[in-house]
Amino acid sequence: RGLGNIQAAFAYESQMDQLAQKLGLDPLEFRLQNAYQLGSRTATGQVLEESVGVRATLEAIQPYWREAKKSAFGGAATSDGWVKRGAGIATAWRCYPIGYREAFTELREDGRIVVETGATEMGQGTFTIFAQMAADELKVPLESLVVVAGSNAHSAGSTTTQGHGNAIMDAVRNLKAVLLQAAADMLEEKVDNVRLENGFFSSVADSSLKIGLERLAAVARGRGIPLRQKGSWHSRMERKFDFTTGQGVLGQVYGYSSQLAEVEVNTQNGEIKVRRIVAAIDAGRVINPLNLEGQVEGSVVQGMGFALMEGFVPGQSRRFKDYRIPTLRDIPEIVCLLVEEPVPSGPYGAKGAGELAIAATPAAIMNAVANALGVRIFHLPATPERVLEALKGQPAQ
Repeated sequence: RGLGNIQAAFAYESQMDQLAQKLGLDPLEFRLQNAYQLGSRTATGQVLEESVGVRATLEAIQPYWREAKKSAFGGAATSDGWVKRGAGIATAWRCYPIGYREAFTELREDGRIVVETGATEMGQGTFTIFAQMAADELKVPLESLVVVAGSNAHSAGSTTTQGHGNAIMDAVRNLKAVLLQAAADMLEEKVDNVRLENGFFSSVADSSLKIGLERLAAVARGRGIPLRQKGSWHSRMERKFDFTTGQGVLGQVYGYSSQLAEVEVNTQNGEIKVRRIVAAIDAGRVINPLNLEGQVEGSVVQGMGFALMEGFVPGQSRRFKDYRIPTLRDIPEIVCLLVEEPVPSGPYGAKGAGELAIAATPAAIMNAVANALGVRIFHLPATPERVLEALKGQPAQ
């Protein structure tokens, strides 16, 4: 999840904290001073022309940062004496790649509408979002929609809501146009005088003249009208990147996340306890807030595992006894802040969040650990052994 982003964010956000410390600046203020905005040019030379929400995510966590600095900052000891508190922040970004997606939608004989996508539902709630978007466009009840994983000819990971969502919306609109024309012919009306609402096509002039989706499907099939329509999406921006110079366009749009971590570190046994994570996510327009919160919470927990315990050792890590992952007992308080910076190229302005939300978590946690201990750990996961080595001034392996 977030391949490459996590490792890179851990490196550059550790550097950002070290730079802020050298300059005597507040870590959050330092990031705000250097944050991208509309019109900024990236390190690859790309000019950011839309949906730059990085400052908004930093500003969202700012009140929590001020609170944390008062209660959990700078190695303040708990009543135990050997447990140190710390707070840290990190910001991460994700480039949403340029690509091509396809989808299909079809009106069945029973009046239900099938959306066929190459996307994969892995528990992240993607199909719920697809159904919501299609139902909203077609003005039909959500229960009328059936989303299925279809051909993988044009499937791809990442940008699920944006890429596959745009393809689905194109297919839905194509089907809607066909159905409106068929309904207009049956109602003996012009297309402009027919409306679709609550699963019925009706005449604008006479609402008693209406036809339901089930009947429309039967009549349309009898007349040979195609009820299966294709949709596609291709990003309007061409990828032009020179791997020799490191310059060019990486993606059409970027997502941003800023997180605050509060930790307690036991200086006797090296154990790190994450007390709270505050995660602000710029995912563009939020289609389903509850779904997105679940995505963020899952990302945070996975990020904790990456930071503190998930260390794969070839030949030794054969089961979960050898490869620890977070359990319910490890999960801290998670505060999810949704920042909306809609992007014109996304369905309803949506970007994405599942891979974005994980990237800042390990960096925020490790910046908090460095804040608590006054020493920095450069090798993840930060196991108790590595914490104790860092406290002794020994290089972590």
